[in-house]
Amino acid sequence: MAVAVRFRFPLGEYHATPWDRAVNSGDSEWPPSPWRILRALLSTWHTRCPNLDAETVDHVVGKLAANLPAYLLPDVQPSHTRHYLPGVGHTEVSRDTAYTLAPRLQLAPDVEIVVLWQEVELAPDERLVLAELVKCLPYLGRAESICDARLLDLDQIPTVDDRWTVPTEEGIDLRVLVPSPEVTRAQLEVTPDAMRKARRLVPEGAAWQGYRNGLASGMPRRADRVARAAPTAMRWALGGPVSIRGRNGVLATSGLRSSALWMLKHLGLEDSEHAWMLAGKHTPAEAKGRHRHAHWLWVSDGDKVTDLVLWVPAPNGIPEEFVPALVGIRSLARLADPPRGYVPAPVHLQAMGRVRDVIPEAYGVSARWSSVTPMLADRHPKLTKSVEWFVRRELERELGFRDWTDEIPVVQSVNVTDSWAAPTTSDGRVNDYRRYRLGETMAQRRRGFRVDVQLDRPIEGPVVLGALSHFGFGRFRPGV
Repeated sequence: MAVAVRFRFPLGEYHATPWDRAVNSGDSEWPPSPWRILRALLSTWHTRCPNLDAETVDHVVGKLAANLPAYLLPDVQPSHTRHYLPGVGHTEVSRDTAYTLAPRLQLAPDVEIVVLWQEVELAPDERLVLAELVKCLPYLGRAESICDARLLDLDQIPTVDDRWTVPTEEGIDLRVLVPSPEVTRAQLEVTPDAMRKARRLVPEGAAWQGYRNGLASGMPRRADRVARAAPTAMRWALGGPVSIRGRNGVLATSGLRSSALWMLKHLGLEDSEHAWMLAGKHTPAEAKGRHRHAHWLWVSDGDKVTDLVLWVPAPNGIPEEFVPALVGIRSLARLADPPRGYVPAPVHLQAMGRVRDVIPEAYGVSARWSSVTPMLADRHPKLTKSVEWFVRRELERELGFRDWTDEIPVVQSVNVTDSWAAPTTSDGRVNDYRRYRLGETMAQRRRGFRVDVQLDRPIEGPVVLGALSHFGFGRFRPGV
């Protein structure tokens, strides 16, 4: 007879820190060790199946501990996220944070990990107990490792061949933490804090066992990572005791852009062939007029700017060599002669990835779009034409510069108002916005409109149109 357990991870992630490593080492335990699996079964018994007979549980755990399992492993890829956890003294002014890694292994949600104890024989009542424990197992490793586990029937157990990762004493490829045959329940239930107090890296009752990789071992190799698409957007939270008003959002986006360009210069990247994507200058001929360079957007709660977003709609997204510079931004630019309403506020990176995930409030697929920030126009309306006619012409012109499809979307209807009320304040008229950039004068301010537009077919957002659209104006939200 034999015992085999199948594991799946529906979230596509396995989180487990090796017992002799710190979480900031960036390492992940692989494969899931017998020591971890038996501890998880005991935890499930205590928290979810306390009705099971304690003596039978001990017999099952003891038999599994006395045998070394073999593994049939899928392909996995290592990854991690980085966090800055706030300390007790952290405020918006005084930063007190701890840098922490969250390593994990990525695997397909539908693939299986099979753990097989070939020499274990369980009585019928013991198999029922093990099946119940395995079925109720909520996660394996850290709590993020949601798992779906099942005890395989005897006729479902696969045959061990050269695809399997098996224990060995020679030609060791990896080491796995296993329980000793005489391990006790108290030893299996030891806490990490108790281990630290005992100054131990390996728990009492456990030992390292060598394993040989199978032909389909699925061992993580950083060199074999699948190429991933470059991020197209980054988002920062705007902090500090003094806020920037929503009507001055163009100052916040201008300040973030200045900080980004300073970081590029500081790292010697200002002359990179891709620098135009952030600076908007020296655009190559094939990208001119297509608005593929950086859009610096602001998000407000109606009264103050809360978040800033960088969106690069170029096909390849944000160039990889620029990411360290952008991650290093800590505040808006400090100006020698700042205009009224501008604050060099601190910024905190929140997200980086696809634009649909970074700024979901601006993403959608719709034929109807409505202004979030006023749409501006550099040109002037004709006295003999209506405002709606003018805005329609501006929309058609701007839509023609974008890359949604080869065929320009047709504007079916336009509704225009010259003023609009922000959600939390009555003082939200278009004319109250600062509609000119840093370095420009009030005489260069643009005419603005609130616009509802109906197109002949749905287009995919974000939709950002009009003058100063690269500084946050003219951002639309999808309609119902």
